[in-house]
Amino acid sequence: SPTTSPTTSPTTSPTNSPTTSPTKRCGNNICELDETPATCSLDCTLRNFFTTQMPEKESSGHMFAIAAKADTAPSGIRIKSFQVISKKGGKDECQIWTRSGNFVGFEEDSTGWEMIYYAKDLELAKFYPTNLPISPPIHVEPKRKQSFHVYCKKSIMYTESMNEGQFNKGGKNKNEVVEESVVQPVPYDRDERIIFFEGITLKNVFNKPESIGQFSGGISYIASKSLGENV
Repeated sequence: SPTTSPTTSPTTSPTNSPTTSPTKRCGNNICELDETPATCSLDCTLRNFFTTQMPEKESSGHMFAIAAKADTAPSGIRIKSFQVISKKGGKDECQIWTRSGNFVGFEEDSTGWEMIYYAKDLELAKFYPTNLPISPPIHVEPKRKQSFHVYCKKSIMYTESMNEGQFNKGGKNKNEVVEESVVQPVPYDRDERIIFFEGITLKNVFNKPESIGQFSGGISYIASKSLGENV
């Protein structure tokens, strides 16, 4: 039956005009995935890092992994571009592929890889970094690896690994069964937020691995200004 003591403050109806200015998160020391240095300079920073190796060799394809350090928690990093160095310069066809986790076991298998950059006639500078932009940026969570396959047909430069002699290119006899040529990636360069791991060079896209090498170039990525321990 109806109550004999109705409330004096009934529930109000939902508004037909919700606010167009929801609570802002900018200023919380975390670069959220929908924030950038342009929209929230308080939290976000664009980092540019160039590997310290001096490239002396050339190869068309490079496959390697990058990890986001634990200190990038909770938002990780977002990779916006790579910079490559060409010995020859001039127009070239370039591609970038990526996959979550390690590349080991997928050196010649495109399963799970995604093409994130393609340019048919990219003008490469000679002995100077050329930028290969990635849109949208690739998100890497803290303590996670992301693999990349960077390819430019005329070749780009890299640094020889101390472990290159351990690389198994396969048997000379086509019918010979050889153990899978596996590189156990080891770190070779880093900054406060990311780690570069050694990879392999390839003659073609997902084809004909040649040697163990270190990607020698640059990376640009978005991250929180504050490291995780300071958030």
